[in-house]
Amino acid sequence: SQFQDSILATGKRPRVQMMYRESPCKSLPTRGRFGKKPEQFADTDYTIHIFYADDVPAICCECFIPRAIVFRESPDSSQHIRLYDYLHEYCGQKIEQKSVEFAIERADAALAGHLQVPLGKPLLLWEETYYNYCDEVVCMAQNTFNLDVLPISLLRQHEQ
Repeated sequence: SQFQDSILATGKRPRVQMMYRESPCKSLPTRGRFGKKPEQFADTDYTIHIFYADDVPAICCECFIPRAIVFRESPDSSQHIRLYDYLHEYCGQKIEQKSVEFAIERADAALAGHLQVPLGKPLLLWEETYYNYCDEVVCMAQNTFNLDVLPISLLRQHEQ
């Protein structure tokens, strides 16, 4: 996955663990900018994946997928499957585009526990909304980074 590759690029050993899956979702995203049709996420598969760098939690990924689009039973929680592969194989969805927003978020009790950081610690929040070819939202993800463990950088080509 992209996150495992990012961890590898820092010279650290990546590992991923699925924490749990709930359905229907009890923790919908509350941010107004997160998706156009929040009502379609009322009955949702909800997963948390923790990505580790040398056994230190670096990223907490929370994914929300409407159960209405899932046509095949999901793999058990011990298996890690890339999000794009899951959406294709279990939901029949091909992602055409995604919107990405960044923000700083302070660790609440759940994030502090998942990332093993102090309550209130500033973390980087990378929110993604995934769309199919009909421009329908098929997945929402909240990816929270502990920048002390995994610094984020961006390399852009210079345009003249």
